[in-house]
Amino acid sequence: MIKREFLNDQDVITFCNWLGEVISCDRGIHFRYQGGTDPTLIDAHIRYRWPNKRIDILPGGELTIYPDSNFAENAIILEKIGRGLRSSLESSSTNPEELCSWLRATFVWGGVFTKRGKTGGNAGWLKSLNDRQELTQYWTRVRDVLAHVSDDDIGLELDDLRSNAGTTKVHSLLLTDWVIYDSRVAAALAWLVFKWSSGHPPPLLQFACMRPNTKKQKSRSPDQRIFKYFAATGSVREHRKHLKWNIRTNWILRAALDAARKKRDPSSPPPFASLREIESALFMVGDDLSLANGLEFP
Repeated sequence: MIKREFLNDQDVITFCNWLGEVISCDRGIHFRYQGGTDPTLIDAHIRYRWPNKRIDILPGGELTIYPDSNFAENAIILEKIGRGLRSSLESSSTNPEELCSWLRATFVWGGVFTKRGKTGGNAGWLKSLNDRQELTQYWTRVRDVLAHVSDDDIGLELDDLRSNAGTTKVHSLLLTDWVIYDSRVAAALAWLVFKWSSGHPPPLLQFACMRPNTKKQKSRSPDQRIFKYFAATGSVREHRKHLKWNIRTNWILRAALDAARKKRDPSSPPPFASLREIESALFMVGDDLSLANGLEFP
């Protein structure tokens, strides 16, 4: 579905306007989590913390992030990684090893530098791509295809596409108005749609949810019969599905933030200044929906 058609759908318009009120904090969310409640979405953003343990991101510890770092502290790290990624990819004399190092740094920061055998997981995939000397070509092509995306089926052009909770972090650093679409963000969006629609979400807004990669049992779907779990692994079809919902998320959050700004006096902007800030709030909301049951939503 093309962007214009999607955003002109009446259900999508209504939800984006409603979400704009959530983003402007003119509408509360009253989200219950283990340990408290977020009265508004900005409260979820304020309590953003990542990671849960110290991470030495680059070999030798050139970049280190400490447990429970706040949004601003993470933003500093991501700005450095993003600058390194873009510089290594845009250089006229691209160094594949340098690019590989920054890609690895992104995965390590996000806790998704996973290994399964020799070529499995994000770590194995990255090594395999680098060993075949296809790293620069792949990421240049993906960046260029996604840079001006206007169709949520654009992934059909990429028969070797990898779009999952790991690579979406890279996309968010390479592209403008591109948010991370992982299991937490998907869960939060699904929960908001579920509440907005009183449990009857329209198909265009039935976000694809993903199971948490945690030992503790957590809920990351408000209703598994409607917002079904899927795994962005295996066939390229599943990666295209992940990309599709990532693209729709980008469109929706941009439209909702714009709606929030239009309703505000220019001298009193909405609490959120960027999609990345909204994403951080969704990240916290979507960690576990176990206590956020029921349809009551002031």
